[in-house]
Amino acid sequence: MTPHQPLARLLAGKLVGPAPEGCQRDFGRLHCRQPQAVVFPAGVADVQETVRYALAGGLAVVARGNGCSSNGQSLTDSLQLDTAALDRIELLGAATVRVEPGVRWGTLHRWLHEHGLALPVVTSNEHATVGGTLSVGGFGPTSPFVGSVVDQVTALDVVTGDGALVHATADGPHRELFRYALCGLGQVAVIVRADLRVVPAEPAVLVRRLGGDDLATVAEQVWGDERLRICRTV
Repeated sequence: MTPHQPLARLLAGKLVGPAPEGCQRDFGRLHCRQPQAVVFPAGVADVQETVRYALAGGLAVVARGNGCSSNGQSLTDSLQLDTAALDRIELLGAATVRVEPGVRWGTLHRWLHEHGLALPVVTSNEHATVGGTLSVGGFGPTSPFVGSVVDQVTALDVVTGDGALVHATADGPHRELFRYALCGLGQVAVIVRADLRVVPAEPAVLVRRLGGDDLATVAEQVWGDERLRICRTV
C-alpha cells in the first residue's frame, strides 16, 4: 500500500509504513476497509501530531490495537493509528498500574503476577489490548461482584479531536470526558494512558466439583466463598 503522501511528508516518513497483513479486517471478519495510511506512533506526541494533521485535512483517525473488535470498530478507509508500540507499563504505588493502550491483557496479567498483583476483573481474551477493551467496556467472571473493566479505571490520559492531551478523572475538571471516553468506541478521544486499580494476587483455586445439581445451589456457593469467584469450575 502506498502511504497517503501529504501525511508521509508531514511526518517525515518516520511514522507511516506499509499496512500490516490483515489490517483491513478485524476479529469479527464482517467488514473489510482498506486504510489510506497506517500510522505507527512511538509515543503520545506522535498521536497528537497525527490527530492534528487529520483535523486540518478533514480526515478520520481510527485507533487499532490487535483488531479484536467484532463489528469493524477498529477499521477505516482513512487513517489507522496502530497502537502496538504504545506498550509501557508502570506501577504507581501498591494499588494502581499505569498502562498504555497497546498493552495486551495477557502481557499485563503476567507483568502484574511478577509483582504479586492482579486485576480485579480478568477478560476472556488475553490478546485484546487495554485501549480497545476500555473503549467498549470489558467483562469477566468477577464482574457481578466488582463491575466491568472500565469500573477499575481511576484516571485517563486522552488525546482529543484537536490534538490536545488531557488528564481526566471521574471527579476532576474533565469528569465528563473521563465518563464518555470509556465505552466511547473511540468516538470521543484516543486513550493513550489509563490508571487501573490492582489488588494483591490470591492463590488460584481450581474447584473440581460443587455440591448440588442445580444452578441456584452453585450460585449460592459462589456468592458465599470469595475464592470461587475467580475460579474456573469443572
